[in-house]
Amino acid sequence: MLTWVVGGGGLLGSAVSQAMGPKFLGLPVPWEDHDAAAAVLDSDLERFIRAAGNDDWSVVWAAGSAVVGSTADKLATETRIMSHLLTRLRDSRPAGRGAFFLSSSAGGVYAGSTHPPFSESTTPRPLSPYGETKLAQEEILRTTLEGRVPLVIGRFSNLAGPRQNLGKQQGLISQLCRAVVMRQSLSVFVPMETLRDYLYVDDAAAMVRTLVENAVDKQPSTPVLRNISSQRPVSVCTVVNTVQQVAHRTVRIALGRSPSSNYHVRDLRLCTRYPHEFQGVVITPFPVTVKRVYDDVLQRVCHPGVGTCDADARSRRPPTGSRLVGSVETEEPPNAPLPPLPHLPAYTSCR
Repeated sequence: MLTWVVGGGGLLGSAVSQAMGPKFLGLPVPWEDHDAAAAVLDSDLERFIRAAGNDDWSVVWAAGSAVVGSTADKLATETRIMSHLLTRLRDSRPAGRGAFFLSSSAGGVYAGSTHPPFSESTTPRPLSPYGETKLAQEEILRTTLEGRVPLVIGRFSNLAGPRQNLGKQQGLISQLCRAVVMRQSLSVFVPMETLRDYLYVDDAAAMVRTLVENAVDKQPSTPVLRNISSQRPVSVCTVVNTVQQVAHRTVRIALGRSPSSNYHVRDLRLCTRYPHEFQGVVITPFPVTVKRVYDDVLQRVCHPGVGTCDADARSRRPPTGSRLVGSVETEEPPNAPLPPLPHLPAYTSCR
C-alpha cells in the first residue's frame, strides 16, 4: 500500500510517515498561500495517482498548525485547502483500493460535552472556533467523499513526543520541558487539577496504521469514527511533577488566565467503544513519554546546530543544589537516568 501523508513534517505526520509502509513523498506545501498550496497539492495528487497505479493506497491528512487560540482566518485558510484536495480527490484518484484518514481533535469537538469519559457515541459540543472548525472539517469530508472512498476520522487526544514545534505554544509537556531547561517560568491558564489524556505520538501513529489498513482491506461503506487516546488521564499537577522527576530540576509555574481559558475545560477523559481494534498497540507509560520529550528538548535547546537552540542556555543554569524562588521543589543532580518502565497493556472498553 502506497501512503501519502499530507502534513508529513509535523509531529503526527512525521510519526505516521515512519509507521506506514511505502510512502509517497509530496512537495513542501506553502500553507499560508492558498493558491500556491492548492497548486502543489494538485501536482502531488497527479504524481500520487501515477505512482499508486492499481495498487492499494491511502491518504492521511495530518496537516494544520492551528491551535485552540488560533484566529478565524487561519482556521478558514486550512479548511479551504483541505476542501480543495478533497474535491480533487473526489474527481480523480488511484484505481486500486484506497482510504482517506482525517486527523481531528477530541479536545476540540468534545470540549462542551457532558458526562466524561467521552466515547465515539458522545454528542460533540465544541466551545471554541478551533473545535467548531474540526467538526466542520469532518462534515466536509463526509459530504465530499462518502460513498466514493472509504473514510476514517481519528479524534486525537493530546499528543506528545520528540520533534514537537517549540514555537507553537502548544503541548504542555514540551513547553514545561523547555521552561525547565531554559530556567524560565511557564504560564498555565487552567487549574492544576485539569485532566487531559496524553498519548505518545508513535502509539498514535500505530493506531492510525491499524485503522487505515483495516479500511483499505474491508472497504467500509460508511465513515469510521474512532477516538485515539491512551485512556489514562493525568492532571496538570501530575504532568508538572513528572517533568520534575524526569529532569531532576524545578519547574516554575505562573497561574493565570488568557482569552482562550474558557475553551479549556477541566475534564477531557476519553474512551473508545472499539478497544479490540487496538489490542496490538501497547501504550507507552506516561513517565517514559515525558523522558523522551525532555531528552529531545534538552538536545535541541542546549546543543547548537540541533533544532532551535539558545547558546546562552547553559550559562544561565544555576549550580546544582540551588533553590529557585517560586519553584515547586528543590533541585537534584541533573540528568539522572529514569528507571525503565515496561509498556502497559493496551485498551479497555468504555464502561
